Amino acid sequence: GLQLFIGKQLTPHWFAEFKYADLGEAGITNRNPAIVALYPNAAITYKVPSLMAGYQWRVEEDMKLFLKIGLSNISNSAKGGPVPFEEQTSVQVAFGAGLRYDFGRSPWFLRGDIDFYDRDAWYAGVSVGLLFGPKPDSRPYVAPPPAPEPAPVPKPVPPPKPLPDPDTDRDGVLNERDECPNTRAGAAVDGRGCEVQAEIKLPDVRFETNSDRLRPGAERSLNDAAATLIRNPNLLTEVAGYTDSRGDANYNRGLSERRAKTVRDYLINHGVDANQLTWRGYGEINPRRVVLRILER
Repeated sequence: GLQLFIGKQLTPHWFAEFKYADLGEAGITNRNPAIVALYPNAAITYKVPSLMAGYQWRVEEDMKLFLKIGLSNISNSAKGGPVPFEEQTSVQVAFGAGLRYDFGRSPWFLRGDIDFYDRDAWYAGVSVGLLFGPKPDSRPYVAPPPAPEPAPVPKPVPPPKPLPDPDTDRDGVLNERDECPNTRAGAAVDGRGCEVQAEIKLPDVRFETNSDRLRPGAERSLNDAAATLIRNPNLLTEVAGYTDSRGDANYNRGLSERRAKTVRDYLINHGVDANQLTWRGYGEINPRRVVLRILER
């Protein structure tokens, strides 16, 4: 028989091929010598086209092992006389294996393979092949070197910050924020640069009804008071709490004391020295909620 094939190398390992194989003849004999003499060339021929995919190993070497699998179609016919036979035109799974030898960089190669089409239909042979078209690169993939990173652009140097305005009256508050620029030397001042009077009022400090819990919005006055006390550590201050006249007087006195302690704890938690603060509740004496009374300077 003979075989003709054409294929495509898909990757260095995988390939596909279409093959036409003439498996030759199955000769016919008969016990009657007269019939043998009458039909000496009687035979059944087999022809098989197939389409297979293959995988090969040792792609970097000249000698490569490969396996194949695909579909084939067997067709047979009789010749040389009236030969009774069962005609076949079936499609079935086909297998193959073999070795291929490449002649270095030459496009020619030598291949020996065997294909199994059915239990009694197989073909083994040696073929000469020719590679044409671009040959897949069998070398391992090497990633190109990364592009060099661009040189970092230097950040612009920010202009120097202007020097702050001086503190003319040396009260710890710069002139640009000092609302009382001529306070007497050594006087205790608040965040505005003004001399602290007998009381520090806390206009935004409010509490929930019948509670010592601060309402939202009290933080600004309390933070300003804390900054003033921190700036003037020599001030001894009493946190004085009050309530309105509604309800029992004894209850209101206790509530006012709890409110005063809430404000004291807030100031301590925001950096004021605990030794600067005392607290006391005055009940209904004054309808204001909380004030800071300066005891000593």
